[in-house]
Amino acid sequence: MMTISQFSERTGLRPKILRYYEEVGLIVPGNRGANGYRQYADSQVETARLIHSLRQADVSMAGIREFLAATPERKEELLAEWRSMAETKLLSVKIAHQFLQGFDSRAKRMHLVHWENSRTLVWFPVRDDDGGSASFSQTAQRIQEKRIAPNETVERAAYLRFPSPGNEARVTEAEIGLIWENSTRCPEGGRLEKFPPTLFATMACTWEMPNSCKPMLATIKRFQFESVGEPLRKIAFRDETDYTLMIPVLSRGLGKGDEG
Repeated sequence: MMTISQFSERTGLRPKILRYYEEVGLIVPGNRGANGYRQYADSQVETARLIHSLRQADVSMAGIREFLAATPERKEELLAEWRSMAETKLLSVKIAHQFLQGFDSRAKRMHLVHWENSRTLVWFPVRDDDGGSASFSQTAQRIQEKRIAPNETVERAAYLRFPSPGNEARVTEAEIGLIWENSTRCPEGGRLEKFPPTLFATMACTWEMPNSCKPMLATIKRFQFESVGEPLRKIAFRDETDYTLMIPVLSRGLGKGDEG
């Protein structure tokens, strides 16, 4: 058995930290001497180091407590959860750094919008004879009023998508999409599409601007992001003059293992 001083030397942890871990119930001295002093067993050295390492990895006290008492299978599940959380935090920091590095207060503003959870959109084909005028807003409102119940959408807005060569979604005509809450059915004439959690680079635009994403793509490049999908145009029902261009992006420099 070791005193707390000896245990501190073996583990590299200060006595103050060891007392705190004892206070929160993570590591309790294996024995108490006749003088009441703490006595630790050799087998607790690795446990103390593990506890402190997990704390440095930002794992919560509750998480560590569960891990220490868990079955081998549950330990693997917890490790997978923590790895995913760490990857998300790392990506968030990288995105924040890139955004601040590319930010120019004098230039037209690009913003970031993150769909943190999966979303389902229901798409309806529409005519684009007028080249993307504000009438799309009126068309979207009519679609929502006639084909969708009020409790089946979550916002008074729609998403517009134009066909483009090489579109993986095989869009062959302009479509208007609405966020769809009812997963048990698809409205007549609609097509469901599920979007995974997605990061978008966005910019406010007017219908008078050229119907091109090139200026936005140049801005994305300056911010060191990479376009990874078809652009969407978000139409707010209350505004028929402007729309928000949304381009799904990925932070450049990430390996394939970081994308999921």
